[in-house]
Amino acid sequence: MREVRSNFPIAHILENPKKEWPLLTRPKNVRVAYRDLNVDWSVYKPDSYLFSHISILTSCETEENGYRIVEPCDELVNANGNAWTNQVIQQCYLTFRGAANYLEHLQIPSLSKGTILDAVLRPVEHIGKNGKKSKVFTVDLLVATNRKHHQLINDIESGKLTTLSMGAICSHVQCSYCGKIIGDDEQNCEHLDNYIGKYLEDKQTGKKYIVSELCGAFRNGLYIPDSCHFIEASWVSHPAFSGAVVNHFVETDEMRLSRESNFKKDNILSSVTEDIFSRGLRVADVNGRMALKLAREELMLHRVAESVLKSNRS
Repeated sequence: MREVRSNFPIAHILENPKKEWPLLTRPKNVRVAYRDLNVDWSVYKPDSYLFSHISILTSCETEENGYRIVEPCDELVNANGNAWTNQVIQQCYLTFRGAANYLEHLQIPSLSKGTILDAVLRPVEHIGKNGKKSKVFTVDLLVATNRKHHQLINDIESGKLTTLSMGAICSHVQCSYCGKIIGDDEQNCEHLDNYIGKYLEDKQTGKKYIVSELCGAFRNGLYIPDSCHFIEASWVSHPAFSGAVVNHFVETDEMRLSRESNFKKDNILSSVTEDIFSRGLRVADVNGRMALKLAREELMLHRVAESVLKSNRS
């Protein structure tokens, strides 16, 4: 599996998400009743959660072949070279719903800070720096962050922390230049190995195209099921750092179990951190090691807090 991340600033904080969210996401000029948000508002209350409206990513329009990115959508490719086509994002954006809200991509279920309550797809017209236009989609999220995380909430409400980054697991990606579809354990094409984020010229037409790793893929006109699955959205203080941590991150069996089965944090975190280093997986240099160090430190804080709670109960 390949894990990818993208960073976007938040739009704003919602004081009354039950009323505000439908107004923000309702299609313009449509006089029909909008669907009710499937949320247990007796649990997700404003005094217990902080609600944020986030534009988490924007897709790219492609040529008829389905993979070459047109101008001006080359501006929408992430700093780490990842992108989503209009066709793919329509198939996978709903996987955001119910996913976790983390801090700095510490993807341990017990360290979750909240939940992504909803995801909507918003068609927009992207106007590039050169004035060219393209039709794309922006994915908006309604994120509920638990107010029990006092320092995090203070940082968000004060404006100190204003950026989120999403995480996704991809079983298949596609080269935006040659169109090769690459699955687990398959070799990259030369373009993704050597030219990602750069421009290559088509020798027949003379046009230049950006080389991007497209997350998710269609094969023979059909979407490859779950080829892109969004798993989280994290508050991050340094977006560039977070984006650098992950391209082509290999998910261990233990990490998958912790994500899917919500195993207890002590056993999972120890096995995950040791397994990552013992297998020599690509955790993107010093930044990856720093993230794991932060995970260990936060786990220690959890253990101390639990000890205090147990003492108080006894």
